[in-house]
Amino acid sequence: MSLVLVSCFMIGCAQVDASQWQAKTVTYSGAELDRQIVRTSHFQHVLFSNRVVRSSSQAVVWVFVEGDGNAWLRDGRAAEDPTPIDPLALRLMTETSGPAIYVGRPCAFGTLTSDPQCTASVWTVDRYSPRVVESLLAAVRARLPADARPVLVGYSGGGVLALQLAQRLRRSVGVVTVAANLDVAAWASHHGYTEQLTARAAPLELPRRDLLQLHLFGGRDTNAPYELAADLLAQDPNAHVRVFEQADHDCCWVQLWPEIMQEFQQLMDAAVLMRSNSSLR
Repeated sequence: MSLVLVSCFMIGCAQVDASQWQAKTVTYSGAELDRQIVRTSHFQHVLFSNRVVRSSSQAVVWVFVEGDGNAWLRDGRAAEDPTPIDPLALRLMTETSGPAIYVGRPCAFGTLTSDPQCTASVWTVDRYSPRVVESLLAAVRARLPADARPVLVGYSGGGVLALQLAQRLRRSVGVVTVAANLDVAAWASHHGYTEQLTARAAPLELPRRDLLQLHLFGGRDTNAPYELAADLLAQDPNAHVRVFEQADHDCCWVQLWPEIMQEFQQLMDAAVLMRSNSSLR
């Protein structure tokens, strides 16, 4: 099956109403979020943050990166607007009680018409390119509090980018990927997608040893199953992997999110204890 047909099947090729994201304060999934536009040397990004970020004294800030959004139409053309129809990572962000920021992918959430750098390649073959990674990194740095220790969370294709960002943010403490196509080459080959996706993707280096990693997969996920990333993750002894047998690519990550956050907190606590014990030796 072609890239276009698979992507269309996944997103339903519905029309995107970008106007709902234009207000300074946006209500989504029952949560009130602050909206901000950050302009980098590459692109414009819409960032959403929960109210906890404003007055938080907590060092850990959760940073969410969305999946690939609305990329292709049924007739083979790139979509006119890549804004995700159902932004799952944004829903995960609204279920997060601590300080949280959501960084929009380039050209999404109403920036398409105001950003002269937006061409269809940005959300199709260049979606994981170095300039996209660099732009997301600059946008996140512009919004993070000075003392923040970010935990990156990426859904689907956003997991590829979240791992890149976590590696580059010096103060980042961890990364959580959800149903992510981490091995872009294996994923593209499996689906018969264009080789340009792999050729133009930023190279993925082995993450820092001090970076906590939790990679989550759905046992029923036919889009980005664990098997496609298994060889890549096997190279990293610091990668924690969990497969939720009843989950697929979309379901039921929002419902599982409180359990996932708790598991990641346990990993962080264990890492702190290990460092403490090491310092006493």
